[in-house]
Amino acid sequence: MKKIFFCNYLYIKRCFKKFSFILLLLSIPILCLVLKYNTSNDDKSIKAGIYIDKHSEYSNQITNNLVNDYDSVDFEICDNLKTLKKNVANGTYETGYVFAKGFKEKVENCETKEMVLVYSSPGTITNALTNEYVFSEIFKIYCIKELINYINNDSAFEKNDLSNLSEQLIPIYKDYLKSDETFSFEYINPEDSTTDNTDLFNSYVLLSIKGVIALLIMFASFMGTLNLYKDDKVGVFYAFSGIKRRLAKMSEIFSVTLLASVTGLITIYICNLSDGLVIEILRLLFYTIICTVYCYIIYTFNKNQYVFMSLIPILTLGSIVFCPIFIDFSELIPFVKYMSWMFLPKYYL
Repeated sequence: MKKIFFCNYLYIKRCFKKFSFILLLLSIPILCLVLKYNTSNDDKSIKAGIYIDKHSEYSNQITNNLVNDYDSVDFEICDNLKTLKKNVANGTYETGYVFAKGFKEKVENCETKEMVLVYSSPGTITNALTNEYVFSEIFKIYCIKELINYINNDSAFEKNDLSNLSEQLIPIYKDYLKSDETFSFEYINPEDSTTDNTDLFNSYVLLSIKGVIALLIMFASFMGTLNLYKDDKVGVFYAFSGIKRRLAKMSEIFSVTLLASVTGLITIYICNLSDGLVIEILRLLFYTIICTVYCYIIYTFNKNQYVFMSLIPILTLGSIVFCPIFIDFSELIPFVKYMSWMFLPKYYL
């Protein structure tokens, strides 16, 4: 075992003589910090447009709440439908919402079909989020109307008890909408501290930092595997026999990957994304072992380093597409969830 530890020392020492490896280690915190501090730019926020075809107390109240109450999305009111369509088409707005002329009547009659016309920008993935914001505001008004209609029309309620029903119910309903006694949400991390998720765009970008870390650690395992191919050719491992030879080969991949994982751990703390020191260390150690075994299996079944090099772009692209590094496509295509297990970042994320 002393020989294996000594080999690890030599592997690590040799790595620091390679500019490409130093560049990889530096790129982990640099790229992640760029992602983190880039989120403070207001121009990066999600934007959605609103057009009111015919103003009413309901549409005005809803749009006012959307414009003022949501930090994650910038809702902007358009003067005309043409402007809204243009901004959606060119990507200025992720989504556009049109409150039609009969919107007030539909709310009062509790009609849910075609209440709002929705335009989505090509390629957007945030329309599900903005839809929830818009329809949650509509629900606040629609729900009380549905309740009043139900009480008016249901035989279980006596008609002589229904005088001034709206005036009695609406204040109580509004109180419960704002009260924590109904229900409320708090986001708690493993350190038992409350996480602020009011700015969803920033939260989304910061969560992708761990995906970037997983991707760059995977690159380190690829570099360790390429070193293994070269060392195997020159006979570095003839000094070992049996299982020790396998361990020595795996340790070459492991030592390089571990250095990248240490850099990743530091980056997580710099970006304030830690779920707890012990949890992060165990998670990165597990991922380092998975990367090592994964690459060693490829090496075992393929002794040609050029074939392995041709696999690197495939594995990289597959990781970006199938693993939730930036976008979780499994929410749209369930099959992606099963394909993701073939790629390394999934085991970290």
